[in-house]
Amino acid sequence: MALKLSGTPPMVHGMLADPMDAMRDENSDTARSNALMHAWASDTQAVRPGPRKTFSTGAVVQAGVVLYDINGHQGFSLAKLAASLRLTTNALYRYVSSREELEALIRDAALGQPDLEDKGDWKDRVRAWAHALVRRYSQHAWLAQLPVRIPFTPNAVAWLDALLLDLQAAGFDRQTQLCAAAFLDSHVRACAITASDQKQARGLALPDEFERLLNERGLHAVADLVGQGEYVEVEIDASQMLAFGLETFLAGLEVRAGATTA
Repeated sequence: MALKLSGTPPMVHGMLADPMDAMRDENSDTARSNALMHAWASDTQAVRPGPRKTFSTGAVVQAGVVLYDINGHQGFSLAKLAASLRLTTNALYRYVSSREELEALIRDAALGQPDLEDKGDWKDRVRAWAHALVRRYSQHAWLAQLPVRIPFTPNAVAWLDALLLDLQAAGFDRQTQLCAAAFLDSHVRACAITASDQKQARGLALPDEFERLLNERGLHAVADLVGQGEYVEVEIDASQMLAFGLETFLAGLEVRAGATTA
């Protein structure tokens, strides 16, 4: 989630984005604009000229989601998608104008609408939002690994809107809402990536002289862990990682809310 905060350059997960990025690729801007218009239109509204289409755009997008689930982001290609639909690659352009447009639609379809219960106080609803997003990322692990961008497709905007409404209800100002949303999205994404990485983790055998090498470099805290046998690769409980960061952040927000209303 990339958000522009009032009076600051664009914020991307708390890191300042290069202001030149937005000027580097006009074709990318055009593709994003096309994706925006296509995502908010129905298939009947987004008819493209040319031969009669075999599939709806939605069916092509869902086939893309399936391929992403099988091959991941790096393993996806238009050729593979076309083959799965028994189309030529060029025939895909009857449905979308570019790969970037298609990928934006695939991302939004996989993300889906937020499935949230409207109960509890604002902290309960923020917790529910975070856990619901983690579940969605667990269903489509590649979602958390895609480049971060400002939400502009229907489902992505719906997730942001739901979170902002909960933060508004707590009485936070606009900048706090956006900072909190960017942090929470970042934390959920990191936990989802950690959970996915754990499935591919391999044990690392450290050399016997590792402790000595660390001490020689002045890295004494880590050297002490190695000497105590505590520097080992263990499975990280991503759910505990999520809860720790979430509860710590919510506690800080609650203090901020009290200071604001005092």
